[in-house]
Amino acid sequence: MTWLKESLGCPEAELHTKLRGNILHLLCETREPLNQGTVLLRLVRALLNDRDHGRLQHSYPQVYQIYLYSRLPGQANPEWTAPLYLNRLERHLAQLVLESQDEADLKAAQSLLADYTHDHPDLLSSEGGSSAMVLSNLSLARKGDPDAIAWYLSETLSALDVGVWVSIKAIPGTAHLRRTAITIDDALAKPRLNQRLCPPKRRLGIPLFRASGFCVRPPIAQILP
Repeated sequence: MTWLKESLGCPEAELHTKLRGNILHLLCETREPLNQGTVLLRLVRALLNDRDHGRLQHSYPQVYQIYLYSRLPGQANPEWTAPLYLNRLERHLAQLVLESQDEADLKAAQSLLADYTHDHPDLLSSEGGSSAMVLSNLSLARKGDPDAIAWYLSETLSALDVGVWVSIKAIPGTAHLRRTAITIDDALAKPRLNQRLCPPKRRLGIPLFRASGFCVRPPIAQILP
């Protein structure tokens, strides 16, 4: 993970990593507090550039989220923590660039977002460009996106040190389903089958967990080396 440490721009920092489920925790320990916006911007850029090399994917193929911590030596709790979702890097970049108000970065972010929304037209909002990327991972999971499903499940299961790997396979005879089996109120909602279809096949239902009430608390940094 030398490249990851170099991407933070802090050669003197001690970088500790810990994998829990689908979340990779990165603890950056330095003598002086790190500037959160600057470090996150560098990390997001490095992760975007790494998509062509696949170094992170090769080392941690099951990771969907990175949690970055900044801590001073001897401290029990970190100065700050920040989550990064690997399937939202363009979104993270846009937000960080807008906060930094750097003109060159703004142009680069606008170009990236334009390319991304061109490849994902369903993410465009009818309300205009300011809300271009409005679909949440839950919405994508409903549509059967494997990365979004894995992210949604790992939000809860990673706290139990359980990794999630999702594989999508079409089931013959379900082409006329009006909705997929992925619902918010999975315990109550049942997909309605067209009456003309053959009797439904038995399948294993995996309830989805609500991610909104879950977050990784700062004390996790205490168990890192």
